[in-house]
Amino acid sequence: MEPSWSTSPTYLGLSSGRSAEGSDKRQEGQKSATDQPRSEARFQEQRIPKLTPTSFRKGSWPTSETPELLLSLNGNKQERLEADLTENRVKPLLNGLTADVFDSTLKGILEYLEESEARCQHSTLPRVVELILENTKSDKTYSRSIHAQLCQAIIRAERPNTSFHDHLLSHCRYELSAKGFAQHASYSRVGRLGIMQFIGHLLELGAISTFVVNEPLRRTIVLGETLAREQVESICELLKVAGPILDHPNSRNTMNFYYGWIKRSSEKNNIDLDVRRMLQDLTKLRQQHWHYD
Repeated sequence: MEPSWSTSPTYLGLSSGRSAEGSDKRQEGQKSATDQPRSEARFQEQRIPKLTPTSFRKGSWPTSETPELLLSLNGNKQERLEADLTENRVKPLLNGLTADVFDSTLKGILEYLEESEARCQHSTLPRVVELILENTKSDKTYSRSIHAQLCQAIIRAERPNTSFHDHLLSHCRYELSAKGFAQHASYSRVGRLGIMQFIGHLLELGAISTFVVNEPLRRTIVLGETLAREQVESICELLKVAGPILDHPNSRNTMNFYYGWIKRSSEKNNIDLDVRRMLQDLTKLRQQHWHYD
């Protein structure tokens, strides 16, 4: 729906009792210094229509007008509106992501990223990455593998000098850092294991390197030899998915380090029985060359 631009005297910053001629005289020098900024501020405030995130849903505004309307807002309002716009456009696509609609979902996200690039909105890419990770950490049983494939497809289609991949790497490093693992207790079990599965699938697809996984994960284990049950469970889930990739000649020393920690942890007297069983199952899985029974 087109915004209605009023041409009434009040809309133009003039009171109803003043004529255009009176306005001209004031502009010629009769207007007080204190009155001028207030009038201009009122003009700017009245000229900008009240906008909501739904105003910018696809098809509700002409694309050519969207950048100008966003740029007419001040910085904070513009960022909030852009964040809401991103969520309204991208989250429904992610929530409905399945193998059957993969191509259309990818197309919709890429189109939106192009639109935001035209608006010079640098906050869009990190927000899209955040929305993807929010799905992988949610209680719902979204396919973490499909979300990883979506990230890989976006990376392949990414234009030069854009940073979707960089933001994704930063989030993966954080989730595997000591600080990230400390937050795992606040996730649901489905979400906690889901983010580890997602990172493991990214590694399987080659969207992230073994270094991105090993560097923060090794440091986390070194800093906290004794980890909470939730953290141990998360590491076990990651190694179940990514183990065959990490257990490679180039990174075998690091894998041996992980399994040294697993062995020491499983032999502790005060360890939870369920945690001990998880660690023992992981040891058996490696002995079977990552083949399940």
